[in-house]
Amino acid sequence: MDFYTSIKNLYKQIYFNIEESFPEISWDRIVSNKVLQLPASCLNEAQGFISAFYKLSQTASYQEATGLKKQFPFDENIKNHSLLMAYDFHVDDQNNLKLIEVNTNASGYLLADLVYTSMSNTSSLDSLKSSFLSELELSHHPSEKKIFIVDENISQQKMIFEFYMYKALFEQWGFNSKIVEFSQLHWDDSKKALFDNDQPVDFIYNRYCDFLLQKEVSSHLLNGFSQNVTLSPNPIHYFLLADKERLLELSDPLWAEQMLDQKALSLYEKIKDNLILTYP
Repeated sequence: MDFYTSIKNLYKQIYFNIEESFPEISWDRIVSNKVLQLPASCLNEAQGFISAFYKLSQTASYQEATGLKKQFPFDENIKNHSLLMAYDFHVDDQNNLKLIEVNTNASGYLLADLVYTSMSNTSSLDSLKSSFLSELELSHHPSEKKIFIVDENISQQKMIFEFYMYKALFEQWGFNSKIVEFSQLHWDDSKKALFDNDQPVDFIYNRYCDFLLQKEVSSHLLNGFSQNVTLSPNPIHYFLLADKERLLELSDPLWAEQMLDQKALSLYEKIKDNLILTYP
């Protein structure tokens, strides 16, 4: 069985309940059958970076230095950690890693899982399920059984099929799920609640690109986020980890030395060599 036939068969097997309202997927256009070999040290280095960067982002010193309270004064009410964030690294010819960006609405996870499963018969979907269950436990409404998948111009998204793949998984896991345009949701100030028509919205798998919810058209989502709606990934983690301003700040050792306390600096030392922007 060739690579693409294997991928297609796995897709039909795993996502047997998918609602396909899009053209048939051209697998050879979105997944490559070429295998690139990287040493395990690259994976270990990336994992170490991600762990240290996240720990740094949770320190009081870093949050104060970046102005988190000014941006999100309600941050203490947000308990979830965000899932499906992507750390994009460049690998040079010496297998050194440099962080290009952190992506909080990344696509491709389910495609990667299909590829790895076809090659090694090892799936990461159980781990993904555990991550969603953990996020729900940390949400404002841990017993919530409906997950809204939210973005804009969904019908025009190149990866629209992936939205339906997630919806199919959520339903297999026992949740109701709906794919919805962010503009279809509305905030009811009298009830302090976000709604999809008359359906309360409590948990959002967030693919929307107004990362900090700063636009006027996103005000209903910001109201929900500040009150009782859980977004994952959420804008606070974008601000702390993915905002280009953070990467500029962190690429300046002088900024770190002046703004961070010793605990934060010790974590900064673990990540500074992997930042792609460097100062002389």
